[in-house]
Amino acid sequence: MMNNKVFIWGFFLSVISTSCAPKLNVPSEYIISGVSLKDSLKQNDKNLVLFWTDWCGASKHRIERYYKPLSDKIKKDDLDLDLILLASDANITLEDMDKFRNLGISCYFIDRPGGNAILNRMSIKRFINNTFPDNQIDKLTKFQYGIPVELLITKNLEIINEKETKKSSEFIFEILNLANKN
Repeated sequence: MMNNKVFIWGFFLSVISTSCAPKLNVPSEYIISGVSLKDSLKQNDKNLVLFWTDWCGASKHRIERYYKPLSDKIKKDDLDLDLILLASDANITLEDMDKFRNLGISCYFIDRPGGNAILNRMSIKRFINNTFPDNQIDKLTKFQYGIPVELLITKNLEIINEKETKKSSEFIFEILNLANKN
């Protein structure tokens, strides 16, 4: 009986959250589908994909501290690596997107991003689970998890850090020659 109530409540919340997701009013070249993302990932040996929001300080820190220097390193050393920022927040501005694009960082909205913290998390979960249905990411099977979500993905669409999230940080630190600490 309790399981039925939980299922009905979960179904109700998912229907409401989907119907309440803000409609993006941006040019289509700023939105990426799961299919387009997978096509893009096949172009480079490795890809760092960061799901971010405007309100998350950890997202902004990660971009400033690691992604901007990585972008410079990729250009300087001609690395076979792509950085992809996926906005899961409908409140991110096109100016912010263009700022990152001008640095050589691919930056898009996911289709149907959220408009608040709960919907942002649900949007990320839905996008990853729809794009990579066989993923083994434990934290995405739960309702709540932290933002940012970072994935290290090969050109064969293997998520390297699906069980060990520290692997993406270790990869970044190795490229930037930083001490291994978060």
